[in-house]
Amino acid sequence: MTAAAIKTQRVELAKKAIETAEEYLLDDEWPEYYDGDMGETIGREARLYQTWTIAGYLVANYLIQNPEHLNLMSFNDNPQVGIRAGFVVWFEVGFLI
Repeated sequence: MTAAAIKTQRVELAKKAIETAEEYLLDDEWPEYYDGDMGETIGREARLYQTWTIAGYLVANYLIQNPEHLNLMSFNDNPQVGIRAGFVVWFEVGFLI
């Protein structure tokens, strides 16, 4: 989500999502996913201390602080460019939406 927000110049959305995540993640022990109507309940089968949740959080914060590094995870269709931004978006979707 952060990568897409930076790309579309809607950084405030990513910042708000990160702020919301920060309210829950540490106290909830970095769950795999949230459930429920408002997404505030830890999923019944969610595992705790998930590395991809922590990694997604760290990458999201890093990209907010250094948006110029987004080109390292390109949206470009050039096949010579390496990792695609979908990788980062996949990490973030699990805990920011």
